[in-house]
Amino acid sequence: MLRKTLTAATAIILGLISTATIGGIGILIVMTTAGIAALLIAVLFLSGGFLLGYKVYKTALTRGLVNFITAVNASPDFDNLEPSDNSNHRLYDIPEYISAFEKHEYLFNGGTIRIWGNYTFPGFNSFNKIESVKSPKADLLQITFSNGNILSILAPESIIEGDSYLKVINCQKAEWVWTDASTNSLVSATFELQNNRVNVIAPGNITVSQYHFQPGEPAIVLLE
Repeated sequence: MLRKTLTAATAIILGLISTATIGGIGILIVMTTAGIAALLIAVLFLSGGFLLGYKVYKTALTRGLVNFITAVNASPDFDNLEPSDNSNHRLYDIPEYISAFEKHEYLFNGGTIRIWGNYTFPGFNSFNKIESVKSPKADLLQITFSNGNILSILAPESIIEGDSYLKVINCQKAEWVWTDASTNSLVSATFELQNNRVNVIAPGNITVSQYHFQPGEPAIVLLE
């Protein structure tokens, strides 16, 4: 309860700071410049300030304070760089990753899951140990975990593996399959990035909020 209260209070403060920063520019324009054009520009700044403040508030509230503050939107260009010979990570395509796993030459064997920054779906925060990987068709990577969960990644780009992570920089679509504890049956959700928005098809009892997603993050991340 205390943690939720602190998160909400901090989210409000961050939202107000964002509003004041942008809105303050609008107020400064009104105070220092005369004319209709200046007034219109000031109104735009004030409106933008309120909108930005609200978005900061909602994002901080739904993602949690720590994840909001420490979020990193690194450029995929850096992730796509070819690893050097002494690098502690590897860059694969689908066949190369499957081959490395089958030969037990992998660096990483499981962890928690994020899809475009979202870690809130059932099973994401459980430890998902990779049991097998396969490619049912040429552009599909399917990862099966020892707990029965399945992650299917369509057209993955830049599969990168390190000692403590596995990530896919981009993909066309992802499907997550997990066991519903209440019915003991498999259910699934699909995720697809379109126009900087993650479209989700999920069971009706799953609450989906765009504030839980960060389209600038890698499509898939497994963290130890």
